[in-house]
Amino acid sequence: LPGSVALIRRAFETGWIVAVASRALRRRLLRTLDLVQMPPLFDVVLGSEDVVDPGTDRKVHARVAHIFGIDPAACVVIEDSVSGVRDAVACGTGTVIGLTTSLDGAALRAAGAHEVVDHLDAVNLEVV
Repeated sequence: LPGSVALIRRAFETGWIVAVASRALRRRLLRTLDLVQMPPLFDVVLGSEDVVDPGTDRKVHARVAHIFGIDPAACVVIEDSVSGVRDAVACGTGTVIGLTTSLDGAALRAAGAHEVVDHLDAVNLEVV
């Protein structure tokens, strides 16, 4: 996604814990990250096999917070799906940012996104 490398690099360089969490299999995630030449800036990459119930993103989001001993209220999640936004909100994520890659902002806001952006370079890490 446009802006993803720059955002991840900014987060990494300012000391944020950076994770990828998805319902996809971890090996597919790693292959995709390799194909798009994503720098190795992630503290963890979690896939469906890393949670008890891979049918819900909520478990994936909560698992990342648990691994690092962080209260979900202190976390930021960027999601591009209604189900992902709902699940991030349901696990108590402090800031859920909806990304309009496949849906309009109204649908993401209705699902509970605290903010909605059209591009990842619109995410301001200083204010989230």
